Amino acid sequence: MPSDAKLVPTQHWLQDHIIRPTLHETAAARPDEWVKPSATMTARERAGVYRGMYLLVMEEALASDYPVLKAYLGPESFSALVAEYVQVHPSRSYTLNRLGDRLPEFLRDRDPLRHSIARFELAVTEAFDAESSAVLTASDVMAIPPEDYAAVVLEAVPALRLLELDYPAHRFKAAYRDDAPYPPDEPEAARVAVYRRDYQVFWDALDPAAYSLLKTLVQGGALGPAIERACLEDGADETRLFGWFQEWVSNGLFQSARVSQD
Repeated sequence: MPSDAKLVPTQHWLQDHIIRPTLHETAAARPDEWVKPSATMTARERAGVYRGMYLLVMEEALASDYPVLKAYLGPESFSALVAEYVQVHPSRSYTLNRLGDRLPEFLRDRDPLRHSIARFELAVTEAFDAESSAVLTASDVMAIPPEDYAAVVLEAVPALRLLELDYPAHRFKAAYRDDAPYPPDEPEAARVAVYRRDYQVFWDALDPAAYSLLKTLVQGGALGPAIERACLEDGADETRLFGWFQEWVSNGLFQSARVSQD
């Protein structure tokens, strides 16, 4: 047992050895200077046990948030990705719930397909973990005086995420869920709304006009100008517009509506 004077530096060394092993590959910081060998294991092997356990825990946590990415990459490639990722972004919290928050960013310039899948899966976990809120109903909308519709501003529920992806990651998720072949790994722009309803996460692929309208409303645009823009710039007709709006309200994407005084 190290003395109190050596305990803190020993703890710091062991933490760094586990989390960032490359920092301790110099002869000046060999494991045998900090860890005693046992009857069956060298000092390096004993220290390596903790490193291996750490990676297993990190991989288990990330696999729970990114099951599609793991299945698509395969176990070995996913393990290698985890080892590389946690060396750059180690856990810094008492909980591992948000360990993978920076994985999409980590993959951004490495692989566009993996980046899209990771962004989609992060949105799913964020939607699932988001705080609950009131939900705007069709009755609430009907209670708004018709002369005020144009000035209505909607507030999205916290569990809504809007994604613009370079690959159709939602199709990879569906293939994983249905144990079906993955779609071709070819670029294809996708616009997706991810949301939670009744304690389940859903997602809808939207055409460009629908996505543009929903994004405008989520960003605080008034209903009248947003619909006018969708008609003029995106070529959407009123029947489609109101169909989209009714569907979004039915799916619980908004928590409130107010009449703007601007």
